[in-house]
Amino acid sequence: RVRVWRVTTGECIRTLGDHRGDVYALALSADGLLMASAGYGMRIRLWDAPSGRCVRLLEGHTLAVHGIALNADGSRVASGGFDRSVRIWDIVLTDAGVPGASSQPSRIHGAAPPPA
Repeated sequence: RVRVWRVTTGECIRTLGDHRGDVYALALSADGLLMASAGYGMRIRLWDAPSGRCVRLLEGHTLAVHGIALNADGSRVASGGFDRSVRIWDIVLTDAGVPGASSQPSRIHGAAPPPA
């Protein structure tokens, strides 16, 4: 589970419970509107951060995902897994700023923070 906390009060304001198993990685877009989480379940979940709604599942890793990063505008996600693969996911954004209908993983042999 992913828990979202209000830093000023220490209050848990939301629990995101769709993961199977442990969550190993979490990333937040620079504007705070998109969140990505991943872990033992081999899937990356993209969340609309204000509502806590899961808006997208990214599948392709064959073992647990242990690292994720979002680029500055939230249009790309980089992920690394125990399957020894690093993937860059292009996320098509709708006008509302949440992931749209098409994204595909690309296998790469090295990784750097994805450009904006």
